[in-house]
Amino acid sequence: WVMSFIGFTKNFSQQYEADLPTTDIGDSWFDVFGFGTVPVAVWVTLLFLIMGTLGIMLNEFFLPALKQSALWQQNLVLSGNFIGATVAGIWLTGKASKPLSFLFKDYGITEKAGGLVGKIARISSGKVTQTLGQATLEIEGNSMEIAVRTHENEEDIAYGQTVLLLHFDEEKNVYWCEKY
Repeated sequence: WVMSFIGFTKNFSQQYEADLPTTDIGDSWFDVFGFGTVPVAVWVTLLFLIMGTLGIMLNEFFLPALKQSALWQQNLVLSGNFIGATVAGIWLTGKASKPLSFLFKDYGITEKAGGLVGKIARISSGKVTQTLGQATLEIEGNSMEIAVRTHENEEDIAYGQTVLLLHFDEEKNVYWCEKY
């Protein structure tokens, strides 16, 4: 939980500034293990829980038979148990992360207001004039309502028509649009 406290909570599918090695299946190489959109802090906690449980079970199963053995044999079994618990823990964590990934949706990189210029929206208010209007914009399956206006010498745009967003006015916090 210290990882959460210091802010190391990214998930494995987010885009990073650094160039990560990629595979033929898409995003980053972390996805090869099936970690998906589960945050790192949750994934590491789950990994340590599974590794610890498996390590204790393996030690309880194999070490009693080696009570009279040499120290190097006991260390060899402990090392094998650790490696086995680590490999099995990573595999089991990947399997357990699949259902957990539905709880952590990745919304991707946020759009800036100016980044929406050039997109197509559908009018959701009764009409759009120079002083009022609203439109629905769909981005990657998510919809948002934005304030839109027409220029002075353009006719009003009716409900349900599509518009092209031309410019974002930061002062008024509206998008200027025209019929598409």
